[in-house]
Amino acid sequence: MTKYRNLFATFLLTFSASLYAQNGVYNICDFGALNDTTYLSTTAIQKAIDRCSADGGGIVRVPSGAYNTGSIVLRTGVDLHLDNGATLYGSTDIKDYTPQTTDYISLRTQTPTVQLIYADKASHVSISGNGTIDGRGKVFPKLSLNDEGITRPHLLRFIQCSDICISGITLKNSGCWMQHYLACDRVKIHDITVINRNNYNNDALDLDGCHEVIVSDMIADSDDDGTLAIIIAGSFFVAQKTQAQNLTIRPSGPIIIMPNYDPTDPFTWTRPTPQTKPDRGPQLKTLNNEDGGRKTVALESELRPRNYM
Repeated sequence: MTKYRNLFATFLLTFSASLYAQNGVYNICDFGALNDTTYLSTTAIQKAIDRCSADGGGIVRVPSGAYNTGSIVLRTGVDLHLDNGATLYGSTDIKDYTPQTTDYISLRTQTPTVQLIYADKASHVSISGNGTIDGRGKVFPKLSLNDEGITRPHLLRFIQCSDICISGITLKNSGCWMQHYLACDRVKIHDITVINRNNYNNDALDLDGCHEVIVSDMIADSDDDGTLAIIIAGSFFVAQKTQAQNLTIRPSGPIIIMPNYDPTDPFTWTRPTPQTKPDRGPQLKTLNNEDGGRKTVALESELRPRNYM
């Protein structure tokens, strides 16, 4: 009897998931995710993402509730949408994070890395809604000088992706860097809140060798770099393996440009030069590339209150 009940439950789950697939919305609960932080919903969430992408794309919906997950991989065409009141909690067990290897070689990808949400060579991917992603990164101790992404997970990491949109959500408590976008094109980050004060290397936003980037209306409170081509709750830097191009940032603090940073030689950084202050209007700065070419970086500045906690 138990065997037949399990078969029937599997049939209902598959049938329910198929119904949502027809509407382009894939509710993670229909794939087995539970509103229960003692239950690991990684497999269910990944099944919803994989099905959504295989069907041509759509919305993977995270309904109101609290869900515990390890590493998940975003696929092309997927919008991971967190409803108001929904929270994805990162697992507190490092064994639940899958090491990922990319063929894009850089200073930060020479060894497999772990992260809560990962994408490589995906396009038209987004994370949206009014929910929260909480990495619970405080539980991962710093074990060595360069252990970020090794024994302490990143929260978001996108590599060689295009047409990315991160909007509306709140990101909290990464094990190290909150967001790392490496060699990505057409990135839009809008109206998000980042709170990252629970571990070492708690950057808010790292843009590395990306082209055509817009960051706007982002509130960032972090213990390390706020934005490195990056946001630090007030200070911004631009760093790149390839030259960053068409980068627009609307910050709440000063911007610093580092045009000649070489990630393969961290001891030969170009001395950064402040380009704007919070009380000044928009500025436009043209910089020389190493190959003799030129790029234009648009900098927009606006004052914002700090009473957001």
